[in-house]
Amino acid sequence: MEGFSFQSSGTQESAMARTSKLSEGANKIPGVEACRQHLERFFRQYPDPLREQQAAKVLMPLAAFGEPLPGKPEGWAAGILYCLANRYRRACGVAGF
Repeated sequence: MEGFSFQSSGTQESAMARTSKLSEGANKIPGVEACRQHLERFFRQYPDPLREQQAAKVLMPLAAFGEPLPGKPEGWAAGILYCLANRYRRACGVAGF
């Protein structure tokens, strides 16, 4: 199909940017904003609009929860990406575990 595009017309704002606007108050929670920034950086380097939208949907309830994220924000971002990458398939594991 010539001329067919998966990108929506209008604004080309990322799903992560929309998430931050939807939950601006929640982004003051320690770790949530940093996690969102790690995800944004990942999707800038490896564009995947569908996975980016899914990651934004996962991040929204975490931001709305209102509690600080325990651990490192980059660990949360990596966990979200790992979950999305293995959805509906057998999870790939770490050697030795």
